[in-house]
Amino acid sequence: MVDSQGKVVSSEADLATVVLSQRVEGTDVPRLAEVEAKEGEIVVVVSYGYDEVLGGLEGQRRFKAFKAVRVLSSEPGQFVFEQPDRGLFKGDSGGPVLVVHEGKSRLGGISTAALGEEATFVSTYFHRDWIAAELERARRLE
Repeated sequence: MVDSQGKVVSSEADLATVVLSQRVEGTDVPRLAEVEAKEGEIVVVVSYGYDEVLGGLEGQRRFKAFKAVRVLSSEPGQFVFEQPDRGLFKGDSGGPVLVVHEGKSRLGGISTAALGEEATFVSTYFHRDWIAAELERARRLE
């Protein structure tokens, strides 16, 4: 929900599922995280957006490790991650956030980083029941 100035007032989860009619060649889909990210844990944000710090790089995929700083008390299943420069991931909302558990990278969340706002991600683990239901519904459509 946004206010009259377009600022987010409340959000339950910044998640969606997209069902493709065929697999995209040359892509690997990470498995969902089997455990929740923890405060202080390193997460890897994958991004394609404009990078003001490095001077561009629009459309080039890059990976950057950050620390998950805290869970937002007002938004269950949403983490704040440290961001050295607020403009670093301009336009990267919706990108994957990977957590490493037992040496394996897993999809732990979806970036909701926004310029001028705290850098956050929505936990896929927290919403795993909804995601599983959506995947099952997509299987039934095949």
